[in-house]
Amino acid sequence: MTMARITVRVTAGASRNELLGFRQGAWRVKIASPPLEGRANDALEDFMAECLKVRRSQVRVASGLRSRIKTLEIEGLTSEEAAARLTAPERQSGR
Repeated sequence: MTMARITVRVTAGASRNELLGFRQGAWRVKIASPPLEGRANDALEDFMAECLKVRRSQVRVASGLRSRIKTLEIEGLTSEEAAARLTAPERQSGR
């Protein structure tokens, strides 16, 4: 089974969910949910599934549950496919 692994740096409690781009080896992501009781992790999985155009069940936080730096696993994509989807022209507007 194909499985992409990507690193994200998360800022929780932001005003809105937003993908900021790739810097210093990690995708920068802002999440509106607070970092309480796993809510930010759940929101991150939802938001990244939307960004990657995959089902929510295909995305999971594999490591870093209590850290700003997390590793996500995306089932059904390669790391190259995930990077291409995150940098696609339609993503540049922040939507």
